[in-house]
Amino acid sequence: MKKRIASLAAAALMVFSFAGCQSQNPIDLLQSAAAKTKTLPAVEYDATVGVDVDMQGMTMGIDMDMNLKAVNDEKDPDFEYTMSMELMGQSMDINMKYIDGWCYMDAGNGAKSKMEMDLEKFKEKQGSLFNLTEFEMEPEYLKDMKVTKSGDNTVISFEADSKFAQDIIDSVLGSMGDDAAALEDANMKISGVSGEFTVDREGYLAGEKITMDCEVSSMGQSMTMKMTMDFTLKNPGQEITIKVDDPDSYEEYDLSDELLEDDFLSDDSDSTDF
Repeated sequence: MKKRIASLAAAALMVFSFAGCQSQNPIDLLQSAAAKTKTLPAVEYDATVGVDVDMQGMTMGIDMDMNLKAVNDEKDPDFEYTMSMELMGQSMDINMKYIDGWCYMDAGNGAKSKMEMDLEKFKEKQGSLFNLTEFEMEPEYLKDMKVTKSGDNTVISFEADSKFAQDIIDSVLGSMGDDAAALEDANMKISGVSGEFTVDREGYLAGEKITMDCEVSSMGQSMTMKMTMDFTLKNPGQEITIKVDDPDSYEEYDLSDELLEDDFLSDDSDSTDF
């Protein structure tokens, strides 16, 4: 009898918990998960970005695999960004680290560079990549939100307007240098944005997936583009160490000229970032 009562109580508790999750405002749930994730002393994300382009009957695919790490020490944070990209049969690998006031770049082709950089300057140039819990999640940007369960995780699916999509694009592609400027000059019309957030059983924002359809026109040419961005938080709470093997093997940039700084942080040279 006691076992039966305990079983009924456990079942009632599960139903109550699920009902409570279902009734919670999705925006509140997201903001709570983002705030909790932000308190982690270190984070690591695996990410994929896929772009399918159709221009005048020609199709092209761009695939990027990324890994992002951040040690969130308030006084002395460290960052690492690794990217592998496939484009028209060609591959490119990039590794960037920011440690102790130095930014290190390894283009994977033997070109290794470093420069001394103020933390605020680094954040201005590259920091948006690591701020995955910083974008606005306001009700007017997200719509048709649905909360479902997937195992121990809570999944929040949504449709969004172009303002939300632009925030995502700015955050994820904000480090593309001159390529980003070229996109800004193009006439981009976003036709659809959808996605989902995943909150794990501990309450962390463990996954973000965004799909966007758009039309781009520039210099008399037009094309359609479908972009998918998928981020997964790895092992929240794990200890993360970021280090540079043999810093002396990196060629030092003397950056008294901001043009050199921009070139170092763009993807136009063989020794630069994505």
